[in-house]
Amino acid sequence: MRSYEKSNSEKPVAEPRRQKTTVGKDPVAASIKDAGQNYRKEAGKLLPKSFFVIVSGGEKREKDYFKSKIISTFKQIKIKFIAKSDEGNPERLLELAKDEQNRYKTSQEDEPDKIFIVSDVDHFMNKLLKIKSECTNLDISLIISNSCFEVWLYYGKFNNKPVDFKIPADAKEISQSFKTYLNSKVKGGIDPRKAIFDIRENIKNAKANYSEDINGIPELFSTNMFLLAEALLPLIQDDLDILKAENTQQKKEAIEEHAPATHETEEIEETEEEKAIKYIVHLANGSYLKALELIAHSEETLQYLELFKSIMRNCWKRDVKNMRTEAENFAGLGREKQKAFLSYAGNMIRENFFYRLNLPEINYLNREEAGFAKNFSPYVNENNVIGLINELALAERHIESNVNSRMVFFDLSMKIAVLIKK
Repeated sequence: MRSYEKSNSEKPVAEPRRQKTTVGKDPVAASIKDAGQNYRKEAGKLLPKSFFVIVSGGEKREKDYFKSKIISTFKQIKIKFIAKSDEGNPERLLELAKDEQNRYKTSQEDEPDKIFIVSDVDHFMNKLLKIKSECTNLDISLIISNSCFEVWLYYGKFNNKPVDFKIPADAKEISQSFKTYLNSKVKGGIDPRKAIFDIRENIKNAKANYSEDINGIPELFSTNMFLLAEALLPLIQDDLDILKAENTQQKKEAIEEHAPATHETEEIEETEEEKAIKYIVHLANGSYLKALELIAHSEETLQYLELFKSIMRNCWKRDVKNMRTEAENFAGLGREKQKAFLSYAGNMIRENFFYRLNLPEINYLNREEAGFAKNFSPYVNENNVIGLINELALAERHIESNVNSRMVFFDLSMKIAVLIKK
């Protein structure tokens, strides 16, 4: 970056600050904690801490995302977005990025802290492979979504890969088909201008479902956009949380304004929301962080519960065909979610064992889990509880050791089918 003194009208140029490249690591993961240290504060104006240049192969969705009015209000980040409809070719994107890099080095403008290329895979696989190493050498971060940027938007709303998406035979049709699919999954579609509100969910889900081929290119339904987002989030999170709070308050006020007037009665019935709060308070057991975690992961917990119920029913019926189907579904979760589910399943076994004692104060099942436990808990008893917990823990260790997840899960199902009958 270049810095100037307020009192000098000729703006003498300071030595440009060069960023360090971390040997052996992806440059996009390098720390940005020193970003912007050479900026000078002008009278009455707080300059941004960091400056990103984003060169994109997409002109519409990507522009709506990175140049939205919401992002433009964030005080600590400045973003220059470059996209041209006829220049989605990754080789041309690299040329544009290099032009920007060289221009800032020879001009008196502030040099960017980071330059990103944002590209889709589409039919550009060979060209992405061609520019990948050069991007690394030039400290230009290559962000790739397979097959399109909408994969990043998808992970703001969904935890897992889109298993119900029918992949077209022609690879060139995948992007367009996925965009249509996404609009059908989310009523009204996802507005990229407001999608920044989901950035934490985007990061969590995109990382959990991320995989690469042997060349380091994201596989289908994977995106390394979370690397750019992780660099961006520390700079915007405070402003973002304020905007989210204001947005929530505005929605609440709008609902109250249009809600019909009601007459209070002497005895007020407890609302569903109040019941849910009571459950969270009990499950958190005095931990504020646990309460936040329970609120944030309620959808994920429900998904794990449905998978747990399906597995236990198949094991009880010894339905080998459906056991194999569930093994396929389990394999599609991604390693971190597989481990998380097995940990959840072990906890469910313990809680169902305690549920039989009919002591609510020592039971920490939520309402949905308790509903299933009414019928399932009699089958978790002194004869099998230790065996079930041990088998789930063993499966989790196998997943950590990169054993084939289909084999692990199918083998686990067969063992549960024996134990559950004891």
